[in-house]
Amino acid sequence: MVGIPRKCLEAKARIFAGRGEWAPFIDILALLIFGGVLFPNVDGLVDLATIDAFLAYHDHKESPVVAMLADLYDTFDQRCEKSSTRIVCCPLALYVWLVSHLFHQEVRHACPLESHRSCTEKGGANWDRLLAYKEGASVNWFPRWKEGRTGVLISCGGFLNVPLMGTRGCISYNLVLSIRQLSYPMRGTPLEEELAPVISRGFNKTNVETLQKVCKAWEVVQKKEKEIRGSNNGPIDGYRKWLNGSQDLPRLLAKAKAMVNTYSAPEVIHRLLGYCQHMIDLMAHIIRNR
Repeated sequence: MVGIPRKCLEAKARIFAGRGEWAPFIDILALLIFGGVLFPNVDGLVDLATIDAFLAYHDHKESPVVAMLADLYDTFDQRCEKSSTRIVCCPLALYVWLVSHLFHQEVRHACPLESHRSCTEKGGANWDRLLAYKEGASVNWFPRWKEGRTGVLISCGGFLNVPLMGTRGCISYNLVLSIRQLSYPMRGTPLEEELAPVISRGFNKTNVETLQKVCKAWEVVQKKEKEIRGSNNGPIDGYRKWLNGSQDLPRLLAKAKAMVNTYSAPEVIHRLLGYCQHMIDLMAHIIRNR
C-alpha cells in the first residue's frame, strides 16, 4: 500500500504550527482529517486514493460526499459477501444519518448535525433491538434538511442507475429504491435492469474501461420531478409486495438475533443463526449477480 504515514504528517503539522505558518498547517490538518475520519482505508496511513480525494476538494472544490457514499456502499456490499469484512467507512457520518432518520424530535432542524446534538434518546438506545424492530412507517424519511430540493437524480449517461466512484473503486446507487426518502411515491415493482449492480473494485488496468465510462456518465445526469410525483405518497401495492417478499427473511432473522442476545441463548443457537445469516448473504449475492 502506497501513501504517507500519518506520523510524518503529524510531525510536519507540529513544525508548521511552531513556526506560525498556518496555511500549510491547515492543509496538512485537512489531509489528516480526510485520511483518519472521512476515508480511513488503512490504519496509520493516508493512501494515494485519499490524497486524490483531498486534492480534488482542495484544488477543484469537488465535494467528497460522493466518494464517501461510494465507500459506504462498497463496505456494506463486501460485508454481505463476507461477514467477517471490516466496516471501513466514515462511521461518524453514518451515525449522524441514522440518528436524524431513526429518532423523531419535536424540533425539525435544518442541519443533520443539529438534529444529532439535540437528540437525547441516542445515548440510551439499544441499537440491536432498535434496528431489528424498526418499521418503515416509523422512519423519518424526509428530515427538514432535505426540504427545498427539486428533482431526483435517477441515472447517469448510459447507466440505468447512478454509478459512484470512491477511493476503492466504483459501485452503483439504485435511486429507484430510495425515492420514497425524498417524499416521492413508490410506483410498482422496479425493473431488474434498474437494479443491476455496477461494481468495479480497484484502479488497475482491468477496470480502466469501467472507470472511464463512469467519469463520462457524470457529464450527462438525468433528473426527474413531475414524472415521479403523485398525490399518493405511500408505496403502491406492486412495490409493497416486492419489498415484503425480499425483506421478510432478513427481518425475521434480525428479530431472532435480538431475542437470542436478550435472553442469553445457548451457543448452538448463535451458531445456527450465524449459518442462517451466511445463507441469506449467499442468496443475496447470487440474486445480485445472476
